[in-house]
Amino acid sequence: MKDPHEYGIYKWWPEEGEEAFHPDDVQQARRLVPSDRVWRRERREEEEYVVLCYGEQRLRVKPMLYEPIDGEGFDVGDWVEVKSRVGQNKPRTGVILEMRWDHHDKTIHYYIQQAGNKIPRPYLAEDLRHVEETRSP
Repeated sequence: MKDPHEYGIYKWWPEEGEEAFHPDDVQQARRLVPSDRVWRRERREEEEYVVLCYGEQRLRVKPMLYEPIDGEGFDVGDWVEVKSRVGQNKPRTGVILEMRWDHHDKTIHYYIQQAGNKIPRPYLAEDLRHVEETRSP
């Protein structure tokens, strides 16, 4: 079954005013947009606003400036393994810390955190695979 969430970018610039945001979310919006973040849109039945998520961050926005893009099966907070890809990558595991949209290549760049440290190089979806979390009883 396909993930019901859609991903996209939010194309807002300060000179466009603050009407694009829920009044209670304006301060948070000023910190988070404009940016190249890839947001996950929650499916909610709200009349005027949609909810965009970026990890634990939630932002209610008017949908007019939301541009959907194809999701690749990963999200901020996912536990992943970096595949070696025949020595192209250093194998490691970590948590997706950021998802950024590359406007030139039209791809999502994933930044991971390993042992509390952000790995400076971006990865593509083809470089990653989900790690199944194991829990003790």
